[in-house]
Amino acid sequence: MASNKRVFWTRILGALVGIALIAGFAMGVTWVNRVAPTYPSEVHSLGEPVALKGSFAEYEYEHTDPYEITVTGASRMSVNEYISRFAPDSSLRAPDYNYIASDTTDFDQVNLVVLDIVIRNDGTGGEESGYLDSLGWSLLSEAQRHLWLRVDSELFNLSVSQIEGAFQLSVKPGTEFTVHVPFSTTERDGFLAPRGN
Repeated sequence: MASNKRVFWTRILGALVGIALIAGFAMGVTWVNRVAPTYPSEVHSLGEPVALKGSFAEYEYEHTDPYEITVTGASRMSVNEYISRFAPDSSLRAPDYNYIASDTTDFDQVNLVVLDIVIRNDGTGGEESGYLDSLGWSLLSEAQRHLWLRVDSELFNLSVSQIEGAFQLSVKPGTEFTVHVPFSTTERDGFLAPRGN
């Protein structure tokens, strides 16, 4: 009889400890979510200039204070169309772009979102060290915030040969430059992306 009471109280004690652990975990998660830093989110219209004022994609030392960007257009296209429209060397075609042997991307399928972006440096001369790190850029959908599209760096490198793989875009003070940034809707680079949208 005493053995049954001991088993009963041991089970009750174990259940109470389990409940206390779960409650402690829930309180910890609630506290972390309450004190976690939040980042401002802004929405701008197509064609609206946006002063970066120190905002950065990857590193704080990008020094974007004098920079302003304006998205002037957005379109969907295939890899072949992107290469023919934006690669300076017209002899370059999809086979030159296919740098992953296991890649099964159909280069005629519409699987890119291309943003036309004007980058302007409103600085007066001393800000030449600033740049925009395009590898940190991504597109998010309000409807599917868990999915993101990243810059297809290989294609972007073909269209702006001056960056030579560095992807740190800088513009001389008082000038502007237009880029056509391809965001891939495939999983070719291992990033999550919606398919067929």
